[in-house]
Amino acid sequence: SATYVTGGGGYTLNKAALKMLVASFPNCAPHDVTSVEDVLVTQCLQKEGIEPYRTTDETGAERYNHVSPEMDFNYDPEKNPLFWYSYFSGNKNIGPE
Repeated sequence: SATYVTGGGGYTLNKAALKMLVASFPNCAPHDVTSVEDVLVTQCLQKEGIEPYRTTDETGAERYNHVSPEMDFNYDPEKNPLFWYSYFSGNKNIGPE
């Protein structure tokens, strides 16, 4: 899945999903050392049959801000198309408009 839970803005899980995630930790990449825990959490959830979904609002704006407000406000994907945010964000509501 191209959608994953982003750690920068936090996670929202219901109690059942949280219990399943915690129970999966001993078997889901228990020895991985990584700085991208959000990708690892997504993989653990997916192994348990839980798929994350986009949490943008009705206008396409992100609900969970995983970058600074300055970055979100000033980011221009045409000037920096290879930055990871270009791939992650479907947010077209970027900039002063």
